[in-house]
Amino acid sequence: MISPRSGRRRSLRRRGPGRSSKAATEDGYVTIWMLSWTPVLLVGLAAIVDYGAAIQARALASDVALGAARAGAAEVESVTGEGPRIDAPAAIASATGYVAEAAGRSPQRTGLVATYGTGPDAVTVTVTVSYEPWLLRNMTGSFTRTETAQMQVGR
Repeated sequence: MISPRSGRRRSLRRRGPGRSSKAATEDGYVTIWMLSWTPVLLVGLAAIVDYGAAIQARALASDVALGAARAGAAEVESVTGEGPRIDAPAAIASATGYVAEAAGRSPQRTGLVATYGTGPDAVTVTVTVSYEPWLLRNMTGSFTRTETAQMQVGR
């Protein structure tokens, strides 16, 4: 290409190390941007994955507690003159079986602990699920849910 001012040919190639074009000032910009934002994005992704797993653990605690309470409330014994009521040993055995089955199919197999209580017409189950994140190791904890199921007798 011929320059209109000097009449000499100008090369279309970029100049060497002393070049003064705008492109010369942006060399390495994308590399620095990627090196600075990649760790931030990875930590953000780890937080999203671990937060999702924490929500799943909390839902598991609630589901297991409610299911165990319902299983226990289904154990009804008939007492003459007093009407139906919950058979406490059978209710606790049924709720314990439900929790054991749920622990066998849950991702947090070792962190499932339950306590039971019965009344004349209700079963209360408290379930604690321990949570250990995969990526962010400082976010460990546990979720405890208590659910109560009332005995329902159809007439």
